[in-house]
Amino acid sequence: MKFNFNSKDLLKDLEKKQLEQDKLISISRILIRECSNSIKLMHANDLKAAKINLLKLKNSINKLKKAYIENKTIVQAVWQEYAEAYLFLCCLEKKPFPSYKKLGLSAQSYVLGLLDLFGELRRKIIYYLANKNLKEAEFLFSIMQTLFDELLLFRFSSSLLPNFKKKQDIARIQLEESRIQILQARWKYEN
Repeated sequence: MKFNFNSKDLLKDLEKKQLEQDKLISISRILIRECSNSIKLMHANDLKAAKINLLKLKNSINKLKKAYIENKTIVQAVWQEYAEAYLFLCCLEKKPFPSYKKLGLSAQSYVLGLLDLFGELRRKIIYYLANKNLKEAEFLFSIMQTLFDELLLFRFSSSLLPNFKKKQDIARIQLEESRIQILQARWKYEN
């Protein structure tokens, strides 16, 4: 008795999937880079250019849904970066956050993007404090505090939300460091 399997078909199918994945990885790098460029534009106070860049990315982000089923890790990394950039823009424009569904993202990517947002908010708080804009720094800090409090309710396994606990711990540190700097700035400006 022989135990054969159709190795040619398997190889052909896997080679096709590998080519699709390689193409997706290349596209995802470009999209992540563009999300990063949008964030840089926001830190440079060029919100108009950042918004235009994010709008251009929206179609590409939505096209990734087809590839999501077989390439979740790659697609989620792009969606997470997009969520971070888009939500940062909302903070700076003082607009409410759209839902993950409205953005066309997975819940996991949205939540992890929210946690990554803490780093961008922290950087902008430092910028505002360096420029003696305590009001804007306090506004962004209030967003950080609200997000952190809401995210404390989330308790899921790392298989569902990879690196969630680590990102949550980092967010806690960034929140507390921002709190200290804002309190120091308040004291300095009042005395």
